[in-house]
Amino acid sequence: MNTVNTPTRLIAAALIGSLAASFTLVSHADEAAAPQIVVKYGDIAISNERGAEELYRRIWAAAVTVCRPLDDSNLAIRAKVRTCVHNAIADAVVKVNRPELVSVYRIKNHEPPQAILTASQGR
Repeated sequence: MNTVNTPTRLIAAALIGSLAASFTLVSHADEAAAPQIVVKYGDIAISNERGAEELYRRIWAAAVTVCRPLDDSNLAIRAKVRTCVHNAIADAVVKVNRPELVSVYRIKNHEPPQAILTASQGR
């Protein structure tokens, strides 16, 4: 016969409930409060190739900084980091909305600019 008393059951239920709630909060954390870094580029002329490449480097560095906390030796986590960096760069390129920067993005990612512009229009 099982003789677990009511207070023990209540504590166990509370712990399980808290644990379940914490999993829910963690799974929604990346969606709700995605970290961001502002990339300033007023000091460069992005109308030329060199300036657009410099802006791309700054965007890439910011994306790596934002996504790196996910980094780990686990291959699945590395894939998430790569996806995070790629998406952050694509989003920034779309927000800047300059053909010179789109051209640099296309060259670096072997992706036609229409792919990122089309993706941004779906939002």
